[in-house]
Amino acid sequence: MAKRSTPQLIEAGTRFLDLAPWTQLEPDAPFSVHLPGQAQPWYALVIGQGGDDAGCVLTRGNRAQQDMLHVLKRSGDPRELDRISLMPQPWSLLPPDQHRFLKAGELRATGQDPVPHIQVRRPRKESRVPNRSESLLLSQALEQDRLLPRAYDQEDEPRLELHVHLQDGEAHAEVRPGTPRADARSADAKLFLPEHVEEYQQLDETWI
Repeated sequence: MAKRSTPQLIEAGTRFLDLAPWTQLEPDAPFSVHLPGQAQPWYALVIGQGGDDAGCVLTRGNRAQQDMLHVLKRSGDPRELDRISLMPQPWSLLPPDQHRFLKAGELRATGQDPVPHIQVRRPRKESRVPNRSESLLLSQALEQDRLLPRAYDQEDEPRLELHVHLQDGEAHAEVRPGTPRADARSADAKLFLPEHVEEYQQLDETWI
């Protein structure tokens, strides 16, 4: 891994976790992340609003939308998902490969110091640290605030909400305007899923 990409990612990841976006974003609100040079968007979900494990989960590849549905519904085999996670963890609880990765990123920590735990999981593979290209892409997403909710106020345009429903045995999507609260922060779009969504046929486009 190139030395420059690792410190860049660690610095951006630390800043993201310090901002604690899970305290500002509604739960179960995935959004697309368009990255330079990537033909298909990644999909991101900020987690931890309920006080459990906090951070961000990203899915990517040809099955990114479907994988995000499985993350939301906690369905399917997690070993089949292609995802990247960024979560705060105490230094002492990280495995040796994460210690080496963070040290390569010029991060110094001990004991219970919270540090960014960045983990890549490919289908049917063991988890690992990001490679050089993954580090560069994730750094770009973090540095450009692509993984942070956008602030709204009363003068802003209403956000869009995508509602998925079942009609006559087929899944249909409908875009509706939302009404943001003046004191809230949200992603650009919110996804509303019906129950048992895994039983519906896959839509060509699920997110805006």
